[in-house]
Amino acid sequence: GWFDVVIPQGEGSALGFRYERFQKWSDVVRSFEGINTEMRQVAKTLLSQYAKRVEEISDIFKIIAVRNQGVMKVRLKGLQSFRDKIIDRARTYAESGKIFPLVKLDDFLGVRLLLPVGSELLRPIHLPEENVSQEVLIKYYTDKLGLANSGIVIDNVDLKGTQEYQNKNKFYRAVHLTLLIGNKIPIEVQLMSKSMA
Repeated sequence: GWFDVVIPQGEGSALGFRYERFQKWSDVVRSFEGINTEMRQVAKTLLSQYAKRVEEISDIFKIIAVRNQGVMKVRLKGLQSFRDKIIDRARTYAESGKIFPLVKLDDFLGVRLLLPVGSELLRPIHLPEENVSQEVLIKYYTDKLGLANSGIVIDNVDLKGTQEYQNKNKFYRAVHLTLLIGNKIPIEVQLMSKSMA
């Protein structure tokens, strides 16, 4: 059989994985010869960080949900799903000669908040797109979610359901946030009305 392998490359926020496919186990062993023991433990350490953060994120978003009369759901992909996702993404990047940066693995841990229709957390969806910059949205959600001193940083805000979406007959309405915690661990957060779920 064939062995799909992802080999850690870089460190810190530049950490990524190079994809290789081997038919012989000896080639797999040889591919890791230049990788020190510390780098071999990177994925295991990261998984452990994810697991520790799930409880912390759950606690933070439970409070946010209660404060906003919402309902929270947390999704954490399992270990095998995590490995499969890294291999799949690394393979895709390898097709264009690139290394898959781990910070692009943004849907391993996800939170969904189901909110009342008039929630202030959904208000930006109704603003004209040209009036809303990423900087303004990030500040708005950092303030409204109370994340200023939490160690959680909002990296991106994507509004789904704006007038532009509706003009294309797309009626899904939600706010998708990408948050970064700890060692640049990405979390996907979806804010949507209870009626949209």
